[in-house]
Amino acid sequence: MIIVGLTGGIGSGKSTVAAILKVLGYSVYNSDDRAKVAYEDPAVLQKVVELLGGEVLENHQVVFSRIAALVFDHPALLVQLNAIIHPWVKKDFDRWMKKQKESIVFKESALLFETGIYRSCDQNIWVDATEQTRMRRVMKRNNWSEAQVLSRMKQQISPEKGKALADLVLKNEDDFLVPLLLHWIQGLER
Repeated sequence: MIIVGLTGGIGSGKSTVAAILKVLGYSVYNSDDRAKVAYEDPAVLQKVVELLGGEVLENHQVVFSRIAALVFDHPALLVQLNAIIHPWVKKDFDRWMKKQKESIVFKESALLFETGIYRSCDQNIWVDATEQTRMRRVMKRNNWSEAQVLSRMKQQISPEKGKALADLVLKNEDDFLVPLLLHWIQGLER
């Protein structure tokens, strides 16, 4: 089975590419969505509350915006939080993989390169868009300020490094995205 990592900077369109892959019939594991599920594990939640305090909860539920406000401008806290969440996601992915029957599966992750997860993938795709496009998309989608978007961008690998590590760079600003993706996948299936 071929595992293809799928990543790109915030607002680049990773989720759009993942949605296209799903429509085409491929299985896509979304690391970011599954990371949110990790907080439902009592052991994980306890560690998060010990690290960040009870103010990240409201009615015994995690408030992700509160976590983000605490960690994204404090790299040391973010590293500690990732050390709690990432092992859970890795185990969850391993369980998911055991259920897959396809010859190619995709693993979407915002931090594929930053965490080294890309090394466990057979191929890696970088979804690319200009900083201006990414900024506009995220500000509109999340109703964030420019400063909030820049704070997130700071935490991610630069587009130049991402492109250098990728086996395929998909420009998510042109009309040839789907044909290019399909052509590349067909090459893997041979």
